[in-house]
Amino acid sequence: MKDKYNHTEAYYGIMTIIMYVETIILVSGASFLKSKSIGSVIANIFIGLVCVTIIIFYINNVRINKTHFTKQMSSYGRIINVYWILFITSFILTLIPSNIRPMFIVGIIMTLVTNEYMGILFQIYFSVMITLISADSIEVIVFYLLSGLIGCAVAKYFTQKKFFVYAIVIMLTTNLALSGILEYIKNKNITNQYIVSSFLCTIGGIVAIILMLPYIYYRVENRIRAKLLRISDPNYELIVMLKNYSKDLYDHSLKVAKLSERVAYKLGADSLLAKAGGYYHKIGKLEGKDYVSYGIEIARSYSFPEEVVDIIKQHTGRHQCPKTIEAAVVMLSDTIISAFEYLNDKQNELVYDRDIVIDQVIDAKLDKDMLDESGLTLKMFRDIKKCFKQEETIYDI
Repeated sequence: MKDKYNHTEAYYGIMTIIMYVETIILVSGASFLKSKSIGSVIANIFIGLVCVTIIIFYINNVRINKTHFTKQMSSYGRIINVYWILFITSFILTLIPSNIRPMFIVGIIMTLVTNEYMGILFQIYFSVMITLISADSIEVIVFYLLSGLIGCAVAKYFTQKKFFVYAIVIMLTTNLALSGILEYIKNKNITNQYIVSSFLCTIGGIVAIILMLPYIYYRVENRIRAKLLRISDPNYELIVMLKNYSKDLYDHSLKVAKLSERVAYKLGADSLLAKAGGYYHKIGKLEGKDYVSYGIEIARSYSFPEEVVDIIKQHTGRHQCPKTIEAAVVMLSDTIISAFEYLNDKQNELVYDRDIVIDQVIDAKLDKDMLDESGLTLKMFRDIKKCFKQEETIYDI
């Protein structure tokens, strides 16, 4: 039986076995190339298998519990492909002095391929294995872990044009600082030549990430984007059905879609995903009162990207709180538009200030802790209020 991502249990089982086999081949091959003894090779393989078992346990636990199990997490084959590429890349990096290796690329790439938890697990695994294979010191593994963990934290910004430079600056300064500390601990001195080498290696790591991004996103992201474009077309059958069902509901959804798209764009989030989420957040009303549950069913019956289904599920906060910036934006857009629609109906009785209404709506969601898991930072909360206040033309439609 296939799951919603068109994979069977046999697929997951075979891919798991391949990951174990790949681990044995990669770890043993790297160890032999470093002229390790048979005993060391066996020990390295054992440690590698233990680490991979922990990773596989996490993936399977996520899959069984359906928590954070996304299209990216279901693509075991793609994870395995990225795994061996990163392992070989990391082994090549052993030719560079240990205190300036840009090992943070492991955490960043794997976070982008799956999620931040997998990024952290793979960063720990690679840090341990490369340290063992290269016979590096404990300080080096700490350096790998710290730079990699920071990389996992800022990984998503590498895919957002607005924050791209921000991510580069963070990784550059972090890696230079950490490698400088490591160099000082080892040699009690930091030379100009070392600073230049560290800078160039960090830049090289960032360039490697940029070059890998098209491979990471090409198949999955292009398919998702094509689907989002199709379902966001005003002539798409579900949108036409929505318009025929209720002009008021269609007008509301159109406003939410436009507002979500513009605010998401200004925040550096996926504006097309936010737009689609805005269009379909109440599509379930075509079927009945429990519009969230019906909306999820309709979206899945039309093979919507799971990211859109998640927005439908999360936009009210009753079934699930927003887990992404796009879902948070749709939730706030829906609430703000609904508030203005209500106030406009009562306009002969009430006088209100739009900016105050927007502040009250966002503050209310914050007070109820509904946006805690959305990924919005404190700065983004300030920006998001500003963005909503700038979109007066949509409120007047």
